Amino acid sequence: MVSIIFIIVAIFSALTGVFLIYSGLKGANSCSAWSEGKVVDIHRTSSSDGDAYAPVVEFWANGQIIRAKAQTQKGVTRNRVPYQVGDSIQIRYNPDRPQSFIIPGYDVNMKVILGIGSLAAAIILILAVCILFVPQ
Repeated sequence: MVSIIFIIVAIFSALTGVFLIYSGLKGANSCSAWSEGKVVDIHRTSSSDGDAYAPVVEFWANGQIIRAKAQTQKGVTRNRVPYQVGDSIQIRYNPDRPQSFIIPGYDVNMKVILGIGSLAAAIILILAVCILFVPQ
């Protein structure tokens, strides 16, 4: 009975991993247009875990100026934002929703990372079933 539960959880984990990786890559691929942006602010968010920082970027898209905050926030204990106000940076944005953009080399695709972790958990569960419950 326990082995069946492990297998069901492994299948759910594998399907979740595939979905997360697919949606993460699809979202990143939708940012297909390039633009040069300018860092105009460093946004700070405070929480009980500490402060997190993200660059606010202005760039031209579809004939208008877009001002938006980067998707990835970085804390003081990790790598802090490597940009200063006034820096020029290359960005990729979604032509259909220009406020959705990524900074290549800076933004982290958490969906893909979580998807890989979920697939790894599925593999570990299947190995556990093979080691613990299959007669040798």
